[in-house]
Amino acid sequence: MGFSEKFVRKQLELIFPKIEKYTLEQLRSAQDITGTFMRRLAGRSLEIEYKSFGAFEAAWIHPVARKSDTVVLYLHGGGYTCGNMDFAIGFGSTLAKTLGLRVFAPAYRLAPEEPYPAAVDDALRAYLYLIECGISPSQIVLCGESAGGGLSYALCLRL
Repeated sequence: MGFSEKFVRKQLELIFPKIEKYTLEQLRSAQDITGTFMRRLAGRSLEIEYKSFGAFEAAWIHPVARKSDTVVLYLHGGGYTCGNMDFAIGFGSTLAKTLGLRVFAPAYRLAPEEPYPAAVDDALRAYLYLIECGISPSQIVLCGESAGGGLSYALCLRL
């Protein structure tokens, strides 16, 4: 068992007792189901538009009733080892609906298959894409929970 899997297990043991019986794939699946559930909770007040970067996927989440031109670059949590497009869209949908802002949610590459600095590289590529779209840096809000918060910080250091 590699370091990343051990790290995720330790974190999840706090939430789910007896986590050691689950594989990394089962843990990933459970997290992604959470994202699907959150997307459904957001309802039909959102439009989803997918974007491919080759190495990773992302999604624009557009609230029907947009309040401003600000864009949230949402980087999902998951210990850098969990969280696919469903999870990113699930949390991103909650943000878009609650804030009334567009959310751009990349499903960055995960460890241990894609070790550091893959996630940071993907976050930077997503940020530069927003700039290429004509969005001013002053209109981009970085947001992330758990590992996504750390990734937001790492992105700031990279920039």
